Amino acid sequence: MARAALLLLAVGVSCQPAGRGAPAPQGNSGVTIRVNQLGYRPDARTRAVVCALEPRLIASFRVVDERDRTVLGPSAADAAGPFGSCAATYRLDFSMLDRAGVYRIVVAGATSPPVRIADDVYRGAADSLLAYLREQRSGYNPVFRDSVHQHSDGVLVDHPTRSGEFIPVSGG
Repeated sequence: MARAALLLLAVGVSCQPAGRGAPAPQGNSGVTIRVNQLGYRPDARTRAVVCALEPRLIASFRVVDERDRTVLGPSAADAAGPFGSCAATYRLDFSMLDRAGVYRIVVAGATSPPVRIADDVYRGAADSLLAYLREQRSGYNPVFRDSVHQHSDGVLVDHPTRSGEFIPVSGG
């Protein structure tokens, strides 16, 4: 039960919008760095995305370790144009960093959240996601050990003869 509660908290926090759909800048730079929050495998392509809320030129980035030592870079940032609320976006490819560890990406006065590179970054991910899906569905809920949303989530609407009739739709 504690595991499911922690999962729900993590999902809830990660889904909170940062004001009118715009990503929250990291620091005072007006720049946000998006990374895979689970991490990256050492043998996989590793990329981060930079979102600048104002048009700006970003030429390079670097990757630092837990002691703030540069382990990669400066490396070129590839411009990818505007996207959504981002006036400019850049792709940061740090695939050449294949040593397991925890790192941060530094670019244009912003620093990313911790980035983990390891063989086991996806271990347990499917279990966590499936636990969340099982908890969210109608019918039996493993967190509460009871059935929820009984006779409340499937009602016919605008049917000529059966409007308001309950339809059993619990499950997946």
